[in-house]
Amino acid sequence: MPIRALTICLLMCLFLLVCCKNKNTRNMGVRPYADTLLIDTVNILAGKQTNTDSGILLCKKAFEMSQAANYARGMIISLKLEGLIYLSKNEYDHSITLFKQSFSHCRTPGEKALMYVNIGNAYEQKGDYVVASQNYYAGMAELQKIPVRYKQSAYTEVCLYTQLANINYYINQDSSTINYLNKAESLAREWQFPFQLVAILINKSSYYMDHKQTDASYLLEALEICRKNNLRHREVSVTEALGSLYGDMKQYEKAITYFKAGLELTKSGYVGSQDNMFIFSSYGIGECLYNLKKYKDAEQTIITGLRKAQEQHILANMPDAYSLLSGIYRDTKQYKKAITYLDTFYIIRDSLAGKEKTAAINQMQVKYESAEKDKQLSLNQLMIAQQNNRIARKNTWILGISGGVSLLLLAIGGMYMQTVHKRRSLEKENKIGILQAAVTGGDNERTRIARELHDGIGGMLSAAMMRFSSMHHENKDIANTTAYKDAMNILHEMGDEIRKTAHNLMPEVLLKQSLPEAIRIFCNNVQEDGNLQIDFQSYGTFEHLTQNYKLNMYRITQELIKNVTIHAHASKVLVQLLQDDRKVMVSVEDNGKGFNMKDIKGGMGLHNIRTRVSSMDGHFTLESQPGKGTTVIVELELSEMMKPAIIDDATRPA
Repeated sequence: MPIRALTICLLMCLFLLVCCKNKNTRNMGVRPYADTLLIDTVNILAGKQTNTDSGILLCKKAFEMSQAANYARGMIISLKLEGLIYLSKNEYDHSITLFKQSFSHCRTPGEKALMYVNIGNAYEQKGDYVVASQNYYAGMAELQKIPVRYKQSAYTEVCLYTQLANINYYINQDSSTINYLNKAESLAREWQFPFQLVAILINKSSYYMDHKQTDASYLLEALEICRKNNLRHREVSVTEALGSLYGDMKQYEKAITYFKAGLELTKSGYVGSQDNMFIFSSYGIGECLYNLKKYKDAEQTIITGLRKAQEQHILANMPDAYSLLSGIYRDTKQYKKAITYLDTFYIIRDSLAGKEKTAAINQMQVKYESAEKDKQLSLNQLMIAQQNNRIARKNTWILGISGGVSLLLLAIGGMYMQTVHKRRSLEKENKIGILQAAVTGGDNERTRIARELHDGIGGMLSAAMMRFSSMHHENKDIANTTAYKDAMNILHEMGDEIRKTAHNLMPEVLLKQSLPEAIRIFCNNVQEDGNLQIDFQSYGTFEHLTQNYKLNMYRITQELIKNVTIHAHASKVLVQLLQDDRKVMVSVEDNGKGFNMKDIKGGMGLHNIRTRVSSMDGHFTLESQPGKGTTVIVELELSEMMKPAIIDDATRPA
């Protein structure tokens, strides 16, 4: 505290001296050079402050001095630094306000583009990916106004590509993610931005790890760059990533070596988040020790990390540590401790569930916004094409009236037909895009419910069974009682039902079986649960359909059969799945009570089926008569089935 106070006092003394020295110059309306030098010094000191309150105080002082000296660059920097400090405190709205305030002082497209990076980053951390991506695109638009790329604009462009890659990574847009990362990497290498290049290589490594491609080359190159350029901050991040990578590769001893190397870097003078690094590395080392069955060392390491997290008030970010401790105590037969830490894990995890749901909704919005942007881009291209055609027609008119009139009429007719065709195509694509977003949202919600059943309720059921096991170890005789045996049987049956329901919501069977076999298994499960007899027939091969279309076909069939079980009062159902050279078709025919087509109201089940079929640009036919059952036919053109996937392949419960 005395050092910070002394720093501020010295700066104020320097400020007063400069004011006195330059009094006459200021009266003449000239901004003294010493003023800007002092302001830049204050901003530099503000950026180096580890105490946020001191940093904010210095930023405000630098801004006041910049205003007095009419120094635009000083105002921009002080507002940006203050915004970054509030961002580090997770006060997103305050930081966004400060970033936006700096816009009135920006004079060049490059300055505005960099501010868009900061605003987008704040919204991204807030979880609002839609607005974040809008700001990144706005930053790109500003950079396009610069005729010749220079070093600062190239740096900003690298930042924008990196952030756009992050957004696309969050929403599972794989091709866009790697495309933006490659662009960022190319620029960072060309302009020699080692700090940014290391971050990009870390992100590429994470991307390929998520896609089960465990390649350490990106991180090893990043480590070499850090050591060559003395980037200690980045070197710590790289060692963390290498520790995680080798942990995933089950090379636990090697992983521990890199985690410990990161810890040594923090002890040797690295200025930054030593505590956060210590906490993260403690968990990583503890997890590796647990996998090596060194339970005592793992326990001590994780508890040490949790104590540090408690000191830093970030226990809410450490739910996995409690789960890991529960596993350690379970494996060492300390059931009471295992239950205590498992309960804590569920409490923390449930508190984060709301944030995860908000992020999932934002991800769906980003996809919809991206579709809207593509639509607008197509319309802009169409307008440009129309303008070019008008110029061409004008030149033709000048060259020859007779021939020009004929060509003009042909051009107008052709352009009109082209415009009508493109407009209809855009309307159709937009409609399908909206329906796809709705279907994606429904599948994501099923995934969330399946995960909650499997991980949440299933986990609590495991905890209950663990408690019963604890009772058994404390009282050996209880295991022979009828009540104990009945309770354990009920718990096992509940576990089977939960797993069955979770897998029906997000069918793992599709990953292991063909589409016909997956539907056959579902039909058999329905038959086992009731009195409905289902005859399933399949014709053709379904090998070339994408996984996501198989999921759609499975969902459609599932919904149709569910409608029969709820509404039809049928005893028999015929389910047919067919594929020929032109189309794929599924039909469900029951011998139930039927209904009058004029009285159809269209409940949620029927609405969901229609929405899913429309999102695939298919055809839906419904026929029914009172007392004569109901027939539903869904047809999808085979060419459509070969298109890229439109619905994310959701993560299924294990």
